[in-house]
This record gives sequence, C-alpha cells and structure tokens, in this order.
Amino acid sequence: MTVSHAPTAVQRVALVASSARRLADLAPSLVARLIELRHRPICLVPGDDPDGTAAVAALGAVTDTIELPPSGLNLLQGFGAKGRLAGTIKAHRPHAMIAFDLASGALVAPMAQRAGCQRMAAVLATSGVTCSEDGDVAVSSAVAGQLRALIGAGATIGVAGHDEARFLKALPLTAGATVFTAPQRGIDLAAFRAAPLPAFGHEGDAGFVFTTDGSLLEGEDVATLAAAMKTVARQIPGVRLQVVVSHADAGLRGQVRAAANEAPSIVVLEDGRPLEAAITAGHAYVHPRRGAGLTAGLLMALALGRPIVASDVAGARETVDQIINGVLAKPGDAAALAEAMLALVRRADILPALGAASRRKAERRFDARDVNATLLGAIGVPIAFGSVA
Repeated sequence: MTVSHAPTAVQRVALVASSARRLADLAPSLVARLIELRHRPICLVPGDDPDGTAAVAALGAVTDTIELPPSGLNLLQGFGAKGRLAGTIKAHRPHAMIAFDLASGALVAPMAQRAGCQRMAAVLATSGVTCSEDGDVAVSSAVAGQLRALIGAGATIGVAGHDEARFLKALPLTAGATVFTAPQRGIDLAAFRAAPLPAFGHEGDAGFVFTTDGSLLEGEDVATLAAAMKTVARQIPGVRLQVVVSHADAGLRGQVRAAANEAPSIVVLEDGRPLEAAITAGHAYVHPRRGAGLTAGLLMALALGRPIVASDVAGARETVDQIINGVLAKPGDAAALAEAMLALVRRADILPALGAASRRKAERRFDARDVNATLLGAIGVPIAFGSVA
C-alpha cells in the first residue's frame, strides 16, 4: 500500500544566531531537513566573520547578513541599526523563526513579529536562570529583559535540560509562556556509527589518547586544557591529547600551538583531518569549554561510542551521565579537569562499557530525526512534504 502525504504550503523558516560560527555549528542537520521537506531555510547571521558566514552559506540555505545592535549605542545609532535589522527581516518575510541563543532571539523576535512572523522559538544552551541551594530561582535584569522580549513576541523557549526548564517555568515573568525541553541540535546516527576502541594498555602506558575539537575553544579554555594535560602527563606519561583545529581562526590556532610547545603530550591536528576520524582514533573525548553549548564534537563522541570528560556547563552536561558514560569537571578548573581525565585513564578496563553507554545516550536523546521534529513542531512547521512554490 502506498501512503501519500497531502501537500502543505512551503514555509520560509528563518534561523538566527548571534554569530555565524555558532549557526554553522548548530544548524546543519536542521537546514538539511528543511530542504528535504521542501521548505525554505533562511540563515540570518552577523557579517563580521567572513569564514563563519561562508560556512553558513555552504549549508545550502538562503543566507543573509544582519546587524545585531550592540549595547552602548547612542539613541540615533540604535534606531539606525534596528531599522536596518527590521528591513532585512521584512525582506525575507519568514513564516517561522528559530533563534539559537537568547541575545539574537530577544532582538529579532519583536521585529519578526512586526514583519508578520507569528511562530517563533528560541532554543537555548542556557536560559541564564539559576537556582540556589535553598530553591530560590533568580535571573539577572539583563536576562529578564531578553526573556520578556521573547515572550512578548509570542516566542516559545526551548532549553536542553529538564532542571533548566523547571527553573525557567518557576519565574513569574514566564507565566503563560510555552517552555519545552529539547537539545539545540541532533546528530544523524546513520552517518555516525559506533566505532571500536583502539587497543590500549594498563593505565594508558600504551598510549591512551584523548581528543578535543579546538575550533570552538576560547583562550582560557586552551590554558585550562594545557595545564590539565601537564598534570596528566606527569602522572601517566603515555597519555596524549590530540586537538583538532582545522576550522579554528588563526589566533586560536596560534594559542593551541603555543600550548603544545609547553606540553609535548598535546598533538595539534590542523591539516584538515576530519573531527570524526580524530575521535575514532582516540579513546575518549574531552570538552574543556567554560561557555555553554552543545557542540558537534560532543555529539560525534556520543554517536561514535566514546566516553566523555566535559566541563559541567549547560549543554555539555546533558551529554554526560556521571560515571555511566563519562565524568563532569568544574569549569575552568585545570586540577579538576586533570583528575577527571585521569579517572578514565586509570579505569581503562571499563572504557568499552562507558563507550556503549555514550552510544545509547545518543540514540535516546540526540537522534537528529527526533530533535528536528521537536524543533519544527515548536514553530508549527509541517513535516509532511511541502508543495514546491
């Protein structure tokens, strides 16, 4: 029996982020799915990063640059910047919009609403809402203002963690708003299958290898990672760290090279080697970022079946079940990161079990088909094939 779907109208879906590099990292599978469904993704990004903008354009969506007015502008400059932003949005006439961070969503959502876009969502690595040990939920005045702008425009808000969603719903200012739980992105599990672990010796003495994606690190992350590796290498000299920086900017590549000169256990991969190949060649993945976010490297590590050591920050912590498939460490703390890495090296015998748990986590929470369906459902975009207009 043949099942046919009634055609639905093509939807113009704007995807927005506060940096081109962030959108290039988060949006590929969603753009591909929208194109597959014959909808029209429109990527709107600041034009201050030519390499990042080129990476977004390579996704296959319509791409345009926008100016996100920074704080501190005088009144006349602010009006001018906002006017240009409103003009760009109006020119594309999006039916729906997804913002991938709070700052861009708060700026764009009210203007998109005025341009006739009535279905909007902001999918956040973190909402900026905190909860004290006493259970008091708090938010800064700046974040509260951004949330009000989103909610006032009728946007729904997605956050990665169930606790984060609970804290957000507890705020009086979100009363009546729609809050849902979903990762910012998923991964195509058919394209990334679990890979066997390379051989290793007792406590890493046969060359235990960590891998990290260096292209999205900040300078402080590099310093923390280098200090942690010095500690690890002193205790177990056979351990190495390979840092993939093929897509990093020149300044960051220079910082990573300098760190490798100080810590010979760090190997810099900047020859265009795919991140997937590097993760497959290693035994565990390390994510030392202090900033929130769910990166491609984290999801690849899960899908390929690698244990993870990650900073305990929003986004990253959603990929790790403590001791089940990895270890979380205090952000920016080199000693804590080193201890977490050493914990895996010293228990190399349980790596296969940890890796299998990572793959199960990918299947359970980060399958791109499920994540994309949730995101498109949040903005009411049909997932039957659209009609070609």
